Amino acid sequence: MAPRDSAPRHDSMPDVVPSWSQPAPAPADASVVARRLIELANKVPAGTWVSYGDLADAYTAVHKRNMIGRGVASALSSLPAYSAVAEQPVLERQQAVDRWQLPWHRIRVADGRVVSLRLGERASDDFTNQMLIAEGGTVRHGAATSACRCNLLTVCDTTPQRRPPDQ
Repeated sequence: MAPRDSAPRHDSMPDVVPSWSQPAPAPADASVVARRLIELANKVPAGTWVSYGDLADAYTAVHKRNMIGRGVASALSSLPAYSAVAEQPVLERQQAVDRWQLPWHRIRVADGRVVSLRLGERASDDFTNQMLIAEGGTVRHGAATSACRCNLLTVCDTTPQRRPPDQ
């Protein structure tokens, strides 16, 4: 006899983990700041993640304008976020992910957790964690590990370029 709290398995309905391959076009009404943040977020390699603060630091370094993590969240809040995907039936999630302008599963709070403004902290088995794992990232106790955190400043090559010596 099965324990009372176990749910029946439905092997005919496989767990489908969506994958993110390329950004959808930015909305026509997206601000310049949002467009720049989208461009930076799309540089985060598969299997790695950045925090909102990391995006802010990269924005400041690349565009020479001050930015903080809350500013990043605010500027990106008008875009279709992963929270809407979480509410989709499993088989429709890929279609929703295909409408993302940036890889939402690679953008997290500083400790690696996924947090949604609408839904709060996501469960450790949330599909965004599953997406990161499928790309080669690591997640422990619901948070992406620091081992797969991306140094976006290095990816963006924000180091000052030296002029070649005069000949």
